Amino acid sequence: MERRLSEPRPEYLILGLLKAGPDYGYRLHLAFERYLGKVWHISQSQFYAMLKRLSVKGWVEASADKASGRQVFALAAEGERRLALWLSADSVSSARIIRLEFISRLFFAEFLGDPPARNMIDGQIGTVRSEVANLRRLLDQLGDGEHYNALGLEFRLSQLAALEAWLGTLRSRILSK
Repeated sequence: MERRLSEPRPEYLILGLLKAGPDYGYRLHLAFERYLGKVWHISQSQFYAMLKRLSVKGWVEASADKASGRQVFALAAEGERRLALWLSADSVSSARIIRLEFISRLFFAEFLGDPPARNMIDGQIGTVRSEVANLRRLLDQLGDGEHYNALGLEFRLSQLAALEAWLGTLRSRILSK
């Protein structure tokens, strides 16, 4: 079964950062700000609250650093499993989800050396094209007097055309590296 992400999940950012190795919450937040702080808007307090929730879920392990007394966070086995699922999933064809989830997954693919970015982009292009085909079928099935439904579908199709063009440009950029 194909798995697609439909809601933004910022907790996966923490899991991705921890995949590189255990660290303090403050340094994790600094890394988040450096790499994805312009993509996501997550305050330090929100970040710490996510760390705590992930620890309660068992996705992250927290331990005290004997020298400093600060908490050190590490990726637990369940967190690693969840991260792998997140990295391999396509995002739904929503501009917001693409901006948040897809760009973040691309970052972690490069940061962690995981799935090749080209494969992620090609998968996402396929998802967009599938959605375009579905919307065109719906548009073709509309009857007379459904012009507002047609306007809504046409608007969505124009968004998807822009997404596909952006993904194509991104693919070309990745391949030229």
